[in-house]
Amino acid sequence: MKLFSSTTRAVIKKKDDETKVKEIIPSDLNTFDGLGIKQFLLPTLKQFGIIKPTKIQQLCIPPLLSFHNVLGGAETGSGKTAAFALPIIHHLSTDPYTGFALVLTPTRELASQIADQFKVFGSCINIRVVQVVGGVDVIRILHHLSGSPHVVIATPGKLVSLIDHLPFSFDSAKFLILDEADRLFDPSTGMLDDVQKIRSKFSKTVTTGLFSATTDSLIPQLPALGLADTKILITGERQKLSDNCDQTYIFMPNKVKHCYLTYLCINKQCIVFCGSVLRTEVIFRMFKSMEIKATVLHSALPQIARENNLNSFRSGEALILVATDLASRGLDIPDVPLVINYDVPHTAEDYIHRVGRTARANRKGLAITLVDEYESDRIQSIESQLGVQLKEYKVDEEKVLNILTQTSNAKEVAFISLEGSEILKRAELEKKKKKQIKKMKKEIKLQTGK
Repeated sequence: MKLFSSTTRAVIKKKDDETKVKEIIPSDLNTFDGLGIKQFLLPTLKQFGIIKPTKIQQLCIPPLLSFHNVLGGAETGSGKTAAFALPIIHHLSTDPYTGFALVLTPTRELASQIADQFKVFGSCINIRVVQVVGGVDVIRILHHLSGSPHVVIATPGKLVSLIDHLPFSFDSAKFLILDEADRLFDPSTGMLDDVQKIRSKFSKTVTTGLFSATTDSLIPQLPALGLADTKILITGERQKLSDNCDQTYIFMPNKVKHCYLTYLCINKQCIVFCGSVLRTEVIFRMFKSMEIKATVLHSALPQIARENNLNSFRSGEALILVATDLASRGLDIPDVPLVINYDVPHTAEDYIHRVGRTARANRKGLAITLVDEYESDRIQSIESQLGVQLKEYKVDEEKVLNILTQTSNAKEVAFISLEGSEILKRAELEKKKKKQIKKMKKEIKLQTGK
């Protein structure tokens, strides 16, 4: 199969001290047939309404089919999973042995979604997929692994804890895929050491695919990762804010923020992003006390609860999803007309990922960031970095104040219900972990001078 010619290969350019990657897509790659994937995959794609490859699929499928390492960057919802799943299934159909491919991803939810897509695309060859993630009994995981899976999808920490007990090895694997690679290789997330331990179990000839919505931090790391000789280095468009998203803010005192939030959420379908597990749980319980149809998603919930809550929001049983940044990246959540930042995000990147949950697929959307007296500097910094200016969202102050007593009472009930709960204990552990990560980031900054 013909690979990109020298004129269509990704060209790395330096501009304003930032690495920029320009890609050119030949016209013959506008169909899955033209990309070179096996014919048996086409009916399955058509069955699910996937007729034409997306940009990231056009760029990444050909080099992966030819066993070249790739770095693929494209925004959430652009078809990144199919970009690596289809080449893997293509080759697996002719050489179906155990441990053919490993996919690493930062969260259990992403692992579940990736597993689902592999099972759908590979249904015609009876693909065997196993997830190695937290929240699942170890005996059960090992039992499934003993069934000779073709593809293993895992979170780094869980796989490292079992790596010496696997009934097979990855030394002959054909593919290693790192999804949300920027998070996997970020020292502050605590996953980097585990990722490197896992990579050491693979042959140096394994085909490696790195995928992420943001690639700027990854490109300089490639030599240190042993990927300097990557033949094809490609990226999609850098994730940006949709022109269809109306970005706004409301400024209010911190002590009445919950009141403004409730006013905005009544009878609305939306995602509310909070800055911590504890705050997420308090807002959810406050809504519950007020009989507002909401559900919640954060890392302190057991896996089964996270899955049930996501399904509740997807089905429309719950109109509001109150979540930490866990829900801002990668998860298969339907487009919503409204995103509310209850807490101002800590970084411009987090802001993009949150706000990117609305105004997708050419639909209109609204993002409202609630800003209190402690957060004005942070939102101004985000505006400056992104080159945008949020517009003020006008509200009827009298109507907001009319529900102040009701919402304050509900918030108090929420706090009381949390006392002594397992969620509170987990939230406190999460808080300690965040402090450690913050300290680590400062140390890294001092060491690197960046």
